[in-house]
Amino acid sequence: VFVVNFYRPLTQTPEAALEIMQEIEQACGIRFNCIVNNSNLGELTDPQVILDSISYIEKLCSLSGLPLWMHTAEENVKNQLPELTAPVLGMTLQEKYFAVPSL
Repeated sequence: VFVVNFYRPLTQTPEAALEIMQEIEQACGIRFNCIVNNSNLGELTDPQVILDSISYIEKLCSLSGLPLWMHTAEENVKNQLPELTAPVLGMTLQEKYFAVPSL
C-alpha cells in the first residue's frame, strides 16, 4: 500500500508522488498494489483540505495504474465530508508530546 500526503514536500504533485512511489518500489523490490490518500495538515485539516486533494489522488491513480483503496481523515473531519468514491477511514490525531522549535 502506497500512502501519500500531497501536503508534504516530496509529494506535492501526482508526478512527484509517482516518482517517490517508484523509488520505494525499486529500493524494496516490492510493487505497490493500491494507494491510500492520507493528505492532511494535522490539526489544521478541514473537509476542504481533503476535497482539494481528490484531483491529485485521481491523477496519481491514473498515472500509476493503481486503485485508490481509501482516504483517511480525522473522525470529526470525516463526519463533515460528503460521500466520496472511496471509503474514508476515520482516525484520531495523536497528542503532541513535544513541539519542534522554529529556526
